[in-house]
Amino acid sequence: MELNFYLNNNKIPAPRNWRELTIEVNFEISNPSLFLSATAFEFVGVTAGVINQWIASGTTNGVGIYEGIPFRVEVCDTNEVVLDSILDLVSPDAEYTCDIVTVPIKERGKIDFVNDIADSFSFAYLASNAYNGTGKILLTDYKAIPYAVSAIPNYTQALVTGVSIFIMAKELASATDKIRGLIDQFLGDTTTLIITQGAYAATLAATVLRVILLLAYFTIMVIAIAKLLQDLVDNIIQKKKYKYGMYVKDLFAKGCSHLGLQFSSTILQNYPYNKLTIIPQKIIIPTPNIFPPTFIKAADETQTQLYAYGYYDGTFGDLIRSMSDYFEAEVRVVGNTLFFEQKIYWQNQASYTLPNIKTSTLPNGYNADELSSNLFFTYALDDSDLNTYDEYNGTNAQIIVQPNSYIDKKNILLKHIKEVRTPFALGKRKETLTVIEDKLNDIINLGSRAINGVINLINNASNVFGSGINLPLITANIFNNRIGWLKLSGDFIGINKLVLLSDYNDISSDTRKYLNANTILRTFHAFKLATNGNQYYTYKNREIPMCCEDFKKIKGNNIITTFDQQMGRVDSLKWNLYKETATINYRIKRNYTNNLNQTVIADGRF
Repeated sequence: MELNFYLNNNKIPAPRNWRELTIEVNFEISNPSLFLSATAFEFVGVTAGVINQWIASGTTNGVGIYEGIPFRVEVCDTNEVVLDSILDLVSPDAEYTCDIVTVPIKERGKIDFVNDIADSFSFAYLASNAYNGTGKILLTDYKAIPYAVSAIPNYTQALVTGVSIFIMAKELASATDKIRGLIDQFLGDTTTLIITQGAYAATLAATVLRVILLLAYFTIMVIAIAKLLQDLVDNIIQKKKYKYGMYVKDLFAKGCSHLGLQFSSTILQNYPYNKLTIIPQKIIIPTPNIFPPTFIKAADETQTQLYAYGYYDGTFGDLIRSMSDYFEAEVRVVGNTLFFEQKIYWQNQASYTLPNIKTSTLPNGYNADELSSNLFFTYALDDSDLNTYDEYNGTNAQIIVQPNSYIDKKNILLKHIKEVRTPFALGKRKETLTVIEDKLNDIINLGSRAINGVINLINNASNVFGSGINLPLITANIFNNRIGWLKLSGDFIGINKLVLLSDYNDISSDTRKYLNANTILRTFHAFKLATNGNQYYTYKNREIPMCCEDFKKIKGNNIITTFDQQMGRVDSLKWNLYKETATINYRIKRNYTNNLNQTVIADGRF
């Protein structure tokens, strides 16, 4: 096969060692999931000079060593691109002299590039005033999530609330009785006045004055009770407050946009995980651009809170790794799009068919040693939020695989535990009212009609006499709209939380259903068990013919089918461009045991 070589879009002589070149694609390493490496190319003469000049330009307003030089390989007669890469100028394996340069390549814009670059920037940088490029995080990207502080226990607050309202209600009742008595006296004095024609005028005037003064006192008491209720809500039960967060899909899209990539995920862009949201850690933070720094408590995050934020605390690489572990997923770059999918997503999308290799006559192995007999998934617990302890359900789950039958239990070879300890805590949804909220609801509902009637009379009288009093009416069941808020035991969040949001940005009722550890373990991790079909025959070091078209198919997707339509995958391959052959390690999906069963344990219970 004749090849053309291009450096920075200029055709160059073939590297000196190109016939010995082998390209390795390794799908077995966990991160990155696809890795392309090659023997370092040896560039000589003029080409070596071009590379050296590229590096030297870094001191004379050029891009220099920290930007790889585009390097591609094409088939001569078809101009088909075999490799689209860059020279990895910063590699420790690179060597430079004036007329010979030896340097490895890195596939351009693909997964090894993403994994290298994803840790070079944080989401804090994308949200900072210093950055205004693609992927910029704006205030409108944040989701304002209402939360309620639910101190545990809340008996002291309930006692204070009850005593305060009892005293105020008792005083109001006493004032009502006095007004009623004075009104009766007023009516009696009016009757007497009519009969005696003026003898009791002074007494009647005094009674009217007393009624007016008592009504004024009553009005003050109503205002005081309304104020007390509001103070109780604001200071004990607390008013409606917010924490900012961001959709995970938006975080991925921002990171990809910064890298010049599109984003696609059937997990994060479809129900229910399209509303999966990270609420970052919330602690006392320093104000930016102020020296000496002052510290603020991010207790209520609204658009007037200049220092509040909702982005994930970490780099794009941190997010990719944590979400990959959470969903047992991986990222792949196909064309200009970064895909975030479960590892089994690609199984039905094979594009390469293996030649007729007679596996029945070849030695094989099994993947039995790779498989875990114990899967364990757990959320983190947040010491700043006692609700993660108090409402423990959904925090962890475990699947244990055991043989159906055995001869000697001491000889059982099942082993390994696969633990997924996600760094996120599970956010808790407010499902019921607290003791205080229940008591206040009962009191308010009981007296709201009578009190609101008095408030209307006061407001109407105020309008007639122009005194300007306009008291708000008391709303019944004022705490019921708190159902669905995020529950916190204080204003701090010590560990990033995961929640599902509703269309109104409160916590979706689906959070417990779709984010509990048992669901995540069964849906996204259980496929790794032998009991769920993860059984393969393995084959190593098989040499097969491979043209550049076949290589491109496998490089983009390691899922294959055999000539007799069995499903399998390539673990690794070494391709020789000059000889057009490849040595591959691969596996074929085929059961080798049915003598297994599995048991699920959720939160320590069967």
